[in-house]
Amino acid sequence: MEQENKNYENPYRWVILALTTVTALSAISMPMISLSVLFDEIRLDLGLSLVQIGVIWASISATGLIMAIPGGLLSDRFGARWMLAIIFIGSGVLGLSRAFTVNYTSFLIVSFLFGLNIGSAGINLAKVVGNWFKPAERGFANGVFGSGFASGFLIGSFASATYFSPWLGGWRPVLILFGAISIAVGIAWFFVHPKEEVDRTPTSLMQALEPLREVATIRNLWLMGLGKIGVWGAIRGFTGYLPLYLRGIGWEPAWADTSVSLFFLVSLICVVPLSILSDRIGKRRPFFLMTSVVAGLAILLMGIVPDTFLIVLIALTGFSFDAFMSLSVAATTEVKGVSATLVGTAVGLVFMIQEIGGMFAPIIGNSLEQISGQAPFYFWGGLALLGILAFWFYTEEPLAS
Repeated sequence: MEQENKNYENPYRWVILALTTVTALSAISMPMISLSVLFDEIRLDLGLSLVQIGVIWASISATGLIMAIPGGLLSDRFGARWMLAIIFIGSGVLGLSRAFTVNYTSFLIVSFLFGLNIGSAGINLAKVVGNWFKPAERGFANGVFGSGFASGFLIGSFASATYFSPWLGGWRPVLILFGAISIAVGIAWFFVHPKEEVDRTPTSLMQALEPLREVATIRNLWLMGLGKIGVWGAIRGFTGYLPLYLRGIGWEPAWADTSVSLFFLVSLICVVPLSILSDRIGKRRPFFLMTSVVAGLAILLMGIVPDTFLIVLIALTGFSFDAFMSLSVAATTEVKGVSATLVGTAVGLVFMIQEIGGMFAPIIGNSLEQISGQAPFYFWGGLALLGILAFWFYTEEPLAS
């Protein structure tokens, strides 16, 4: 705890925050969202069905579900420096390997391995922010960190298919580019992050799992995860399906991709102000409830309103999404009973629960397209609204200064 207090006052924390933000932008969100707008090219090249696309899109969430707890435990045991270097170098190699796949099976296998590797990246980055910023600053710090995700989602969705693919010669060179960037980011983490004092004394399996046993008894962590099943599952399914849906109803491909970019642009604009507001009022829960309501209703209405109103609903859906994700991470580190040595495991538990939604929502939603093109929106909108139930019973303590 003494070292952690020194980190709170260390000016170098702003360098660390900048690196987490750049990492979220370039090595996580851009490669992830690029698939949603490249799927049309990939589908034609590899002969994929819409359901197969849903399975691929869900595979990263499935691996996040698998790796969340191990990733958190490893983060608490070995520290961020080594973990992040290994994660992003490995993700870069596997990410660019997707460019050399030849069919659905090979693309899915490599995507699954890629997801296994990057599945704990967000957990480790969240722990870094928690370890360098005190609670009263953590909403702002996570908001800045979250703006990296929002910026990457914006750039990736806007440029991957419309600009990067034509410039580089197709979807395969785009994935190679993102893989190379991830490798560079992994090397940067090894050299920029200070060496950490961590306890690497050999332990038994029961001792290694003790942090998980401790956090698994904390009620608020389960409520946070259950609420995020609804919201994250809805957004995960919605963002993967929307470009294909809009192209299917006659939108120009560039406009279909730009509509997804609008979602992330609005989210980027709002993430830091909403996070600062949360710090100022000292509460996180109202923002969780607001996101469940606004995003849920907006997605639900996309299946009902005329096409001319879709842009407004897309913007409303993005209004508080990245702020929601950033503040949920901040709130997880602030839950009573989550000490500095348990942060990685606690965030991992919440990530594991939320990825249940991220894994199943795209597959179920995409399969409903056989009923009608609007049916997936009804499912995802209702799923987001269900998050209200968990967040209603979530309790929070006043933020420490």
